[in-house]
Amino acid sequence: MTEAHCVSVSTGCSPFRHSDERRTPRPTFGHPLPLGERAAIIKKTALSLWALWERGDRRAVGEGMPAATLGRRNSQISGPGARLLALGLVWFLSLCARAATGAANEKKAAGVRRVYGYVTKVESNRITIMSLMGDAKTLPLATQEDFVDKVAKGSRVTAWYFEQGDTYALKWLEYSLENSFTSARSIRGRVRRVIVLHNSNVPDTEPLCDAAVEFLETKLKWRFAPRNLAEDIRQSNTRTASVAQAGSGGGGNSIRVGDEQELIRLIAQQTKVNAVLEIDVQQVQATVKHSLADWDGVVEPVNASKGSLVPAKPVIPAQNDKVPAATVVFRLWDSRGKPMWSNRRGFALLALREGRELRESPLIKVFQTTENVQAWLEMVFRSILSH
Repeated sequence: MTEAHCVSVSTGCSPFRHSDERRTPRPTFGHPLPLGERAAIIKKTALSLWALWERGDRRAVGEGMPAATLGRRNSQISGPGARLLALGLVWFLSLCARAATGAANEKKAAGVRRVYGYVTKVESNRITIMSLMGDAKTLPLATQEDFVDKVAKGSRVTAWYFEQGDTYALKWLEYSLENSFTSARSIRGRVRRVIVLHNSNVPDTEPLCDAAVEFLETKLKWRFAPRNLAEDIRQSNTRTASVAQAGSGGGGNSIRVGDEQELIRLIAQQTKVNAVLEIDVQQVQATVKHSLADWDGVVEPVNASKGSLVPAKPVIPAQNDKVPAATVVFRLWDSRGKPMWSNRRGFALLALREGRELRESPLIKVFQTTENVQAWLEMVFRSILSH
């Protein structure tokens, strides 16, 4: 996993780091500590309790207890030492119980395995990984999610999997936020005329498309067709597919709703472009730790600066460890509907903490700082620009 300094859209240049790896939840079974570490803790605790016992006896003698009581290793220790000893014994027994429970859970979860390697093949319901963990074996893993346009062949991944009959099934996958399905040199050589296909479940994201178009026209000399043409084709295609599904005779050659590759091909053909840039803005939940929100390669402070929020903005129900945020997924498709490049990056927080309240933070304020947006776009398209 590589790390580098990032530029935060809402806060400008910041010392926070971003990760180029997309993380999915890692499996945790039973107690988080390995059995060896737990055994060492138990042994150390036992020795500490014994030492505390002996110190308690000597303290008692020093305070005037008859020397004859040294031979009676009983529990006649009083004062703070006795209370500390009692608490220690309770903690010790609790740790032993948790260790036993953790051992049982680890044994139960022994069927889940981990592999680190590079991807050799990606299909709609299967991903094949060549292990780099010493055994150099090839693992075909059945998947419930389609990774065809998310994970490129040759990229490094970490996968957790389990046996399912005669095959292996994927349970978790960690992969890079950015994937190149063809070389940056090939992209720069092939792409000349482009159209943007915009998707969003977050309001006020049109300025992001405008900024991306202007940026790429300047940096890569790409020419962009009006993006309303792509939207018109999508809506027309959706109506055609709906009518076809309602008819008794089927849809003939009409395009199925949700078949993205067919839609991309149709848009490219009708607008006479050789690439389609999909810009998908999604609302996600960022994880908050120590007043920092971390999501999709970006880290930002969640506390609002003084005077940065509008008091009239509604209060959002606060969660202790989550805050709404915007993530942008860029996908570059060729005219045949094949993926060329993709990148998923956190864009900005959609709410900030003001005292104990969580208030909306509209994206329109982010676009007012043009230099921050430009720096963020530089980060997103760096791999294409630098070749």
